[in-house]
Amino acid sequence: IEETLKEIEKIHPDFVFIPLIASANYRSATTLGRAIKENFPKTKVVFGGQHISALWDEFIQENTWVDHVITGDGITVINDLVIGRLNSKVIHGQFQPLEKFPLLDYSIIEDT
Repeated sequence: IEETLKEIEKIHPDFVFIPLIASANYRSATTLGRAIKENFPKTKVVFGGQHISALWDEFIQENTWVDHVITGDGITVINDLVIGRLNSKVIHGQFQPLEKFPLLDYSIIEDT
C-alpha cells in the first residue's frame, strides 16, 4: 500500500480504478482503496470487476467511501466517466463481443 500511495502522490490522478475480479481479493482491494481515499480525498476511487458486477449493491453499502462502481464491461463507460458524462455512483457498462474488446499489445512484453 505504501508503494502505491507514493506513486499516486507523484502523479496526482483524478481517478484510480481498482478491479475486484475475485471475491477472495475483497479485503486487500478495499484496504487499498480506502487508503487511497483517505490520503487523496479528491481522487475518485472506482471499483469494477466480477465481484462488483455480481454484488454491487452490497459492496456500496459496505464501502460508502467509494466514488463509483462499474458493473459489466467497464471499457465501454470509462471514457464517459473520466470526461464527466457519467457521474452516478453505480454505472452499468455494456457488454460487447470479444472481437471488439481491446486486447493488450503483446509485443510490449514479448521480451519479458
